[in-house]
Amino acid sequence: MKPMRWFSVVLLVVMAGCGSGPARLATGDPAPDFTLPELSGGTLCLSEQQGQVVAVHFWAEQCRFCEGEMRWLQAVYENLRPEGFQLLAVNAGQDRQTAQGFVDRVEVITYPTLLDEESVVTKRYGVMVLPTTILLDRNGIVRRKIIGESEQAVFEAMVRGLLQPGG
Repeated sequence: MKPMRWFSVVLLVVMAGCGSGPARLATGDPAPDFTLPELSGGTLCLSEQQGQVVAVHFWAEQCRFCEGEMRWLQAVYENLRPEGFQLLAVNAGQDRQTAQGFVDRVEVITYPTLLDEESVVTKRYGVMVLPTTILLDRNGIVRRKIIGESEQAVFEAMVRGLLQPGG
């Protein structure tokens, strides 16, 4: 067996024995409920957003695409919130001070920013790349997964589609 092929086989065997791995959240699945602390204080529960189209946006301070994306997400949030859109920004695995420093640098965020310091929700949603955004319909069903950076116009069109009756 060639050295690289041998290494790949060993890696697969080791990975198979390391627990269940990340969750597999697929389009059409109900989104797992969660309650997380808000950066601004208090807590927020996903199930309390029922009836709205929700974007659950996973991010971290070290993500090189997150700062720019979170700025334009603010514009989409402001435009579509009156139509029933909610944006939840979940910080993946960082402490309050680190997350707050990032939000202060971005300056314009008014949507809820949540802390997942132990990455429990991040893992439950199967997030492996930051940023990742999960779009939920008004019934809490996963309708889209955006892995990596998105574009404002494309994202806004997706959300508008879900805001339409039957979307």
